This record gives sequence, C-alpha cells and structure tokens, in this order.
Amino acid sequence: MLKKSILGKWNVYASEMNNRPNGFMKDAYFEFRDDNSVFSNLFDDKNVHIYKINRDRLGIDTKEKFEMKISAINPDTLILEGKLKVFNMKFFLSRNK
Repeated sequence: MLKKSILGKWNVYASEMNNRPNGFMKDAYFEFRDDNSVFSNLFDDKNVHIYKINRDRLGIDTKEKFEMKISAINPDTLILEGKLKVFNMKFFLSRNK
C-alpha cells in the first residue's frame, strides 16, 4: 500500500523542470504523517496540509494545485512527477533516516 510506504520525511536530492535538471529544490523536503497530513518547506504558507493517494496519484490540498504521479517508490527512494503551475516537474527524493 502506497500510504504506508510514503510515511516519513523525504529530502529532495534532485529535481527537473521541463525535463532539465535544476537546483531550485536542493533543500526541499516533505514529511508525510499517518494522519494524512504533510508538511513541506515548499509550501508558501508554512502550514500542515492534507494529502490523499489515489492509485499512483498524490494530491495535496495546497492553494496552488499540487497533484503528482508517484512514478517510483521503494524503502529509500521516491520519485514524483507532474505539472505544477505551468512547469513539468520531477522530484527525486530520498528517505531521511
């Protein structure tokens, strides 16, 4: 089940914007909690938000639409990809141990 697999803190170690590597997200992280809440330093409002997983789609209730495909997940790696605002984004994350 994806929900159990995604729990914990994940650090972004690389990202792509429109299929090109960028360094914009080098200090970014997501912390997914068991109560369906998530905190990330990417959110402008610095608040905890609610997330949902539907099949391989991750949705987070932020002001700007945040919905990404979970294209890969294993115990220490998570890859998210999708359109955010007008950009095609891809996040490569590693589990914080």
